[in-house]
Amino acid sequence: MCKENGPLMNVETTMLESLIVQKTKAVLLHRQMLLINQEQGFWLVYELMLTHMPEHNGDVPRERVTAGIVKRFHSALHELRLAGMKAEQLTPLDFENLSKGRYVIHLLDLYERELTRRSWTDMTGLSDLLLEGDPEAAEYMISSSHYESLSRVEREMLDRLSGNKLYIWHEGQLFPDILNQYDRGQIQMFRAAGTLAEAREVIRRIYLQEVPFDQAELILSDYAGSYAAVHTLMEYLNIPSTFSQGISASFLTLGKAAIAYLEWLESDFKVDVLIQPFRNGILSTRSLEKGELKMNPLQLVRVLEQSGIGWGRERYELLDHYAEQSGNPEHAAACTAWSLLFKELLVRLQEDRHWSVQVVLEGLVHFLEKYADAADACDHSVLASLKELREGLILLEPSVISSESAIRYVKDAVMNLRVKQASPQSGHLLISSLENGGESGRTHTFILGMNEEAWSFSVREDPILLDEERERIGSLRTMAESVKQAQEERAARLGGISGCVSLSYSSYDPVNQQDNHAAFELLQVCRGLTENEDMDFSEMNALLGIPAGFMTQQEISTYLIRTRNEVQEGLSNEADGLIQPRGELAIRYRGNPEIHLSVTELERYAECPKRFFYGSVLKVREKDVPFFDRNIWLGPADRGSLLHEIFYRYLKERVDLQPGDEFGDRLLRHDYSRLVHITDEMISEYRCLVPPPSPHVFEQECKAIHQDVDVFYQTELKRQTLPKWFELSLSTDGHPLEVVLDRDTVFYMKGFVDRVDELRPHEYKIYDYKTGNPRKYEENAYFAGGTQLQHALYAVAVEQYLRQNGMDPEAKVTESAYYFPTERGKGEEVRRVQNRKPELVQVVKRLLDSIESGVFLGTPNADSCRWCAYKPVCGNQADLAKAEWENEENELLLAWKEVTTYA
Repeated sequence: MCKENGPLMNVETTMLESLIVQKTKAVLLHRQMLLINQEQGFWLVYELMLTHMPEHNGDVPRERVTAGIVKRFHSALHELRLAGMKAEQLTPLDFENLSKGRYVIHLLDLYERELTRRSWTDMTGLSDLLLEGDPEAAEYMISSSHYESLSRVEREMLDRLSGNKLYIWHEGQLFPDILNQYDRGQIQMFRAAGTLAEAREVIRRIYLQEVPFDQAELILSDYAGSYAAVHTLMEYLNIPSTFSQGISASFLTLGKAAIAYLEWLESDFKVDVLIQPFRNGILSTRSLEKGELKMNPLQLVRVLEQSGIGWGRERYELLDHYAEQSGNPEHAAACTAWSLLFKELLVRLQEDRHWSVQVVLEGLVHFLEKYADAADACDHSVLASLKELREGLILLEPSVISSESAIRYVKDAVMNLRVKQASPQSGHLLISSLENGGESGRTHTFILGMNEEAWSFSVREDPILLDEERERIGSLRTMAESVKQAQEERAARLGGISGCVSLSYSSYDPVNQQDNHAAFELLQVCRGLTENEDMDFSEMNALLGIPAGFMTQQEISTYLIRTRNEVQEGLSNEADGLIQPRGELAIRYRGNPEIHLSVTELERYAECPKRFFYGSVLKVREKDVPFFDRNIWLGPADRGSLLHEIFYRYLKERVDLQPGDEFGDRLLRHDYSRLVHITDEMISEYRCLVPPPSPHVFEQECKAIHQDVDVFYQTELKRQTLPKWFELSLSTDGHPLEVVLDRDTVFYMKGFVDRVDELRPHEYKIYDYKTGNPRKYEENAYFAGGTQLQHALYAVAVEQYLRQNGMDPEAKVTESAYYFPTERGKGEEVRRVQNRKPELVQVVKRLLDSIESGVFLGTPNADSCRWCAYKPVCGNQADLAKAEWENEENELLLAWKEVTTYA
């Protein structure tokens, strides 16, 4: 308007709703009436549908009343009221289905009556309170496209306000026809490979053309689907920008904290949901850091992470248990602090999970106020909006839905909450949408995402008010009319853009790996520019050229040159795991009492040297975090520990009760009832430490544990050896045990031997309990390429340990066994006669040679990478290792290769 007619003085812009509220405020106060918003109207309809409609209404049974169904009916009632229709004016014959007609009419009647009874009104009801226009009032002006979009009641209210002083301004030409009048130099077009690539190309053009930020508007055709990527790009490039429809609160600290709390409720209080936000600083541990508690935030989070809570309200009692049992005062104080925090949160939520929307909102607001730090004004606006929602719902007390629906409703409210909504600002890029863009008057307009899907209109009928029903009722637009009006409004609005215009679309979706089609409007522009009325989409794409990528061709070339130079100048075999040990990097295990090895570490090296390097050299440990599955009580490690403890207690007790004659009775006196009693005791102890997820799961696992114990008992009844020692620690006064294989091969080792049995005087057999499958331990795989050394090394170590400590100066270990005393293992033993010590010495020597030579290459066996904990660090490097392995000129690998030949 200003462009066509010059500056307009004394003009104030406003929305029609705001104007009507302003004009009726005094009447509302005088009559003591309350204006409810759309949210409150939704909950009123929800309450009416669940509690006031007849239970057997024949159309929407109460069990089918959900938030989605209510939203449909609320929208239908809103449309009917905006059309000026009241319940008394409608008949069931207006509807295709008489049952539905009666339902809608009855619901509308209840809604009208409830508003009157409570002295409430909605926006439509204000038409009855609106006074006629003041003859001396200012003139009103509205664009024709906006006037056409108004409903019947809205037009009546506007006419009543303005009297005869309403001026309807008709826009100029429509989009895209208006572009035919542009000089070709004012129009640019391109296509891109992805939304982010498209946005980056626009920013490149703004910089290249030196366009001031406050003279550029970016219109996003699919605002909901692309504003997140654009916002991230603006933040990354530090470009000041305003978003006409704002951004989701989930991008902000308080929004993320709110989502974390709601997902915590949704997941049945799964502690992992809150651990990550506490670690990342989204949630604050400030309320915990009081008094004598000196732990930093990461240490506090670590305590919670290792607590073993998993999920479930009752499992948070473990924190009190650990606080009482912990011998570390700092750890105990941290557990107590966490326990108080969660008790404060849980006390606001009934244990029966009958939570209303208000209860969920009240808990959320309290949580955010206490445990989330508001970083800026936008964070404060999120909290203020949630409080406003809470206060608005207190009026209605919507307690008629399930807890799951209440959580989902509040979560949707947070996700749909928009912040940073702003009008154009000086020095800022304007990011607008296809629904409201094109009115900033800026000199450069970029319309992004001109894809067919974003520019097309849905013509699906409303299932509550079908088009035929709308025509019978009257004053209601059909879907076809609504689509036509929306198209005309958009064309008129975008027809007002001027200056330079850039049109683009994403021709390829890299996420879904599929091609996208351009909007017909973009083809129209191309036809007009080329004066080729027969141009098709393939010709248009040829005109637009190669899609713009995330990086330009020049950036790609620069990157490749830089990378190539870095490879040539900086990389060496060390990147492949072949390290030249020197100085402090030298690794020496032989004869070095400062460092020690375990058998597991040696076996791990034989399987994958790089895994050994990460774990034993760099000391990179996998996080010790409990893993929880709702279908499992005890994981494999916990279950193995439980069975080990049962076997230990039972056999230790039996040995202690054995008659005094050391060699007179070679067999233990077994007691099945005692074994069952010990098993039940151990299960009870573990149940206190790890509460089961459900009674059914607990019962099934108890049954399986007893079956394993039965297999153990039946196997032990046949045992011809006498157990002597259990959990034998291979150490001397807490120091690693010196193991001498020969004069040149001496190293220090730590470990525990599950069990040592006496075969005959001074002759022993060692056992290692296994709860897996014996298939891995083949009879003809004595050393298994260095990956099975435990039986042989433990035999040497135990023999030397018994002699050195005077327990048996003549001790000799002649056998070892991998023992599978469970139902899965069928009580099998994989027996290893200890008669290959010279070969053992050679295997260990060659392993130590390889380690001390700095060979830490990844395994060439891809199967070994499948379950490796370090896979996220190094990836699957089996192909690279295989190439090095097959390189016969690489002498560094000879020792490792030789080990793999030992079967």
